[in-house]
Amino acid sequence: MQVYLTRSHDQKRGEKTMSQLVDKAFLEVSKLPPLEQDLLANQILDEIATEKRWMDTFNDSQDILADLAEEALTEHRSGKTQDMDAVDRDLKNN
Repeated sequence: MQVYLTRSHDQKRGEKTMSQLVDKAFLEVSKLPPLEQDLLANQILDEIATEKRWMDTFNDSQDILADLAEEALTEHRSGKTQDMDAVDRDLKNN
């Protein structure tokens, strides 16, 4: 599926749009030789894919993080935790 992007001032038609900054960047990229355009395109696509993987991983871990947070709070409430500032001070004094 291809998505055609329009300039941000065309948004009233309900189409997906690019910000003015992205539009400006792509205009500058279009002036480069094809090899350099492809290198930049690959960098952008790689960055987008990395960000998507990170967001997917983060979203998938919310239940695990909530369980770990609850476990930590339970341990803290039952006195099984230590003040890390005090631990650091003790280590520096020894």
